[in-house]
Amino acid sequence: MGAQKVVFFHAAGRDSSSYGELNELEGSLHLTLPTDTASLSSNDDVVKGIAHHPHAILFDIVENVDYHALIDHLEQSFPENTPTMLGFIDDSLEQKPCNMLTTLPLDSYIGHNWEKKRVENKLQSFVKLKKHNQELQDQLKTSTDTALTAMRAASEIGLLMQLVEWLQESSSIDDVANALFRLCNSMELSTYTLILDNNERHYYPEGAVHEAAKKILDEAITTDIRVLSKNRILVFKLEYLVMVVTNAPWEDQEKYGRLRDILLQGAALAEAKARTIAVNNLINSQHDQVNSIMDLIKSVSAETQMYARDIMKNLSDELHIAAMTLDLTEEQEAKLLQLSSEAFDSMEVLYQNSDALELHFHSLISSITAVEALTKNVVTKSEPEPPSDDDVELF
Repeated sequence: MGAQKVVFFHAAGRDSSSYGELNELEGSLHLTLPTDTASLSSNDDVVKGIAHHPHAILFDIVENVDYHALIDHLEQSFPENTPTMLGFIDDSLEQKPCNMLTTLPLDSYIGHNWEKKRVENKLQSFVKLKKHNQELQDQLKTSTDTALTAMRAASEIGLLMQLVEWLQESSSIDDVANALFRLCNSMELSTYTLILDNNERHYYPEGAVHEAAKKILDEAITTDIRVLSKNRILVFKLEYLVMVVTNAPWEDQEKYGRLRDILLQGAALAEAKARTIAVNNLINSQHDQVNSIMDLIKSVSAETQMYARDIMKNLSDELHIAAMTLDLTEEQEAKLLQLSSEAFDSMEVLYQNSDALELHFHSLISSITAVEALTKNVVTKSEPEPPSDDDVELF
């Protein structure tokens, strides 16, 4: 066997000389088979056998020995590279009860009468087989771990893709919060969320956020910390969103790390959608306000033009009549006619400025309308409509 180490546990009353050539095996250690399995940890022979670090352990097969307890104790003493466990039987197998041999937790058996060379070859084969089996088990464990990791990664990606789909269907801050809660519920997590909408704070679940959770959310939004964890409490803080998890699996570090990564990405997606909705709401509000201002300007402009036209027309007519009827010198008459013409020209300039102001606001409304359309989730095709003042045509 060369460098292979072997431990022989002989039945009581036997010694190494009883086994002929087997006594000459290199690296062998001969010990007495313990019959009292209740005190294996304090048995000198068992302690010596474990300290020998054998590649194989051989046991005399006799009655009234609890081999299950003995072998279980030895295997627990070798958490890595467990030795091959072999039974050592007499020349005649018929002398051993069949049910005793088949129920023992042994890898195989060898006989007392085997030659040294045969035993060495057999032990070498058993050791190689044991090593090969261990390598296969390690490969299987590695492959299994890799497969589980891939499955978990796929599951995590699937959850985030599902969240993206839910967020695409969201049209309000409430919808964004609900999508985030659906993600957390799928991972059996309890959460509270704060979302900022134009500096207005919204707490979710709506009407179910107690004061302690609200205090955490309010304090977190004012800090620079992105992720804060304390046992079961896990806080994610972004610029416009804060999420607090109250039942994080902090004792399972692997699961805890995976969930933290998923939630951080999910919170970032939700915040981006919430910001888009907030911007869109602000644009809609500004669009409505500018429309109201434009309607007011149109109304005022129309009235102003009407009254200004009447006033300037009457003034021009009166000046013209005065120039024709009054006893004026030619120079005075020319002066009045000039004043009438200049008043009419000033009125036309006023009309032009008013038109320019209206065109400016038409352009502003068209620009806001275009931005509003770009921020909407769904773009639908419709039949062409007649052009209006708010339309912008691009070439």
